[in-house]
Amino acid sequence: MVHGYVVDFLDFHWSFLAGIFHGGHFPAFNVADMAITAGAVALILDEILRVKRSKS
Repeated sequence: MVHGYVVDFLDFHWSFLAGIFHGGHFPAFNVADMAITAGAVALILDEILRVKRSKS
């Protein structure tokens, strides 16, 4: 809130990603990005487990 914009604070640099991302820099993350990603993964996992349970 001090800056007036979201500050990305996790910036990963892996040389093996250089072919995919410019200079091997994976896109930067902030807390909101991590929460959205975790929620999406949880929804996908929940759906996979629900379908698996219904087949048994």
